Amino acid sequence: MKTMKRNGQPLRADTALTLPSLVAQAGYHIRARLPYKPSSHRYDITLCRQKSFIWFRVPKVCTRTILYGLLDSGIRLDAEHPYGVYYPVEETKQFFKFAFVRNPWDRIVSCWKDKVLERNLYNLPESKRQDFGAFLSYVETLDLDRCDGHLRLQSTMIDLNHVDFIGRYETFSDDLAVVLRRLDVSPDKFPRRNTSAKSGSYTTTYANPTFIDRVARLYQKDISIFRYSFDT
Repeated sequence: MKTMKRNGQPLRADTALTLPSLVAQAGYHIRARLPYKPSSHRYDITLCRQKSFIWFRVPKVCTRTILYGLLDSGIRLDAEHPYGVYYPVEETKQFFKFAFVRNPWDRIVSCWKDKVLERNLYNLPESKRQDFGAFLSYVETLDLDRCDGHLRLQSTMIDLNHVDFIGRYETFSDDLAVVLRRLDVSPDKFPRRNTSAKSGSYTTTYANPTFIDRVARLYQKDISIFRYSFDT
């Protein structure tokens, strides 16, 4: 996994939320003995007591823009970007919880271009790296509830029982403005970063219409929950 950096320095991928409930990261078997009730699942979160919020991070959905913007705004984050942690449900009951999602057909194309064409993160044979259909065949072998976050079902990365606001990549500026107003943060520190807009529309990757159906089967749950269609 590539280390995220800001001003040349690695961001803290810590899990030091300074909450006793994070002992729960060791496993479910100790949950009953904890003074704080941890979440039922692990999430990639960014937590801030200063502004009382939790952000459920979903890869390939403007995470750099949001994280760097929060840091550049001078907000003190108690956890910058820990991965796979239980968070304290009861203690953060009043926190504003938000997330951003993206059209699954678009998101998987972005992942293919970034993680396969540029980096070959998944070690596909060189003869198949340029073949989006071959990449889909690889994804079809995965457990999308537990695999690498860039390919995982977005609905598994958000605590849907407790989230207050879910923004969309497709309306990112407007939805981010909603979040920033809620946090009383200026939008001036949030220039769009790492955007894939320069790569062109994702729809051009689907010249073979069977690819559309294959992605629909893979991400049926996200498509249903977040009400996406191919050309959203």
